[in-house]
Amino acid sequence: MNAVELRGVSFAYDERTVVEDVSLTVEEGGFHALVGPNGGGKTTVLKLASGRLKPDSGSAELFGVPSAEFTDGARIGYIGQDPPEVAGRMPISVREVVRLGRVPAAGLRRLGRGDAEAVADAIDTVGLQGMERRRIGSLSGGQRQRAYIARALAGEPDLLVLDEPTVGVDVEAQEEFYDLLDDLNENGVTVLMVEHDLEVVAERADTLTCVNGRVYYDGAASEFVDSDEFYEAYGSRRPPSEEVEP
Repeated sequence: MNAVELRGVSFAYDERTVVEDVSLTVEEGGFHALVGPNGGGKTTVLKLASGRLKPDSGSAELFGVPSAEFTDGARIGYIGQDPPEVAGRMPISVREVVRLGRVPAAGLRRLGRGDAEAVADAIDTVGLQGMERRRIGSLSGGQRQRAYIARALAGEPDLLVLDEPTVGVDVEAQEEFYDLLDDLNENGVTVLMVEHDLEVVAERADTLTCVNGRVYYDGAASEFVDSDEFYEAYGSRRPPSEEVEP
């Protein structure tokens, strides 16, 4: 079964078409990246793929179920971009942030001992043990993103959806962050991620879709930067030394 499947999806904000006829598939257990120029519709596709937006046309499925009918939100952990000025004002602790991740799994019942154990396990998994009482706004960018991953993991998701998770994070913390994602993926968590760093994508992701209003490339992540579609999508010419002889 595929975790995500979009077929011929289009979407417009008001009357402005953002993406048109976009198709992509994310296999369960895969690590899939979405890339493309700024303003090309990556975040919109990510939201369509995770069920946060409904397509104007085409079809979107999550784990084989039409996204409009998908009700098991606990299976999806969504981690959006982190505006530092907002995070810095949040008067809640790391544990409280991670605890929010249990709400979809708990439903209407009160959180209990099992939920507390899931929260503690998630915090341990991302390496934030000992920081449970610190305010989320006091953390570094890398630590804060770990806390948000822990929040998602507390719900025991099958799919992690991340929107440019390392913006504002220093290089060393980025490496640690992606090592964590690799570990989670190796343990069965499907990853779908928007990322601007193509070198990271080539090293970490299995498959890749390049979007700039439409799909320019869909295939192996390691082959994208050497493809003609890369230059076409980003509006540049292949350097003369790299042009293919006719």
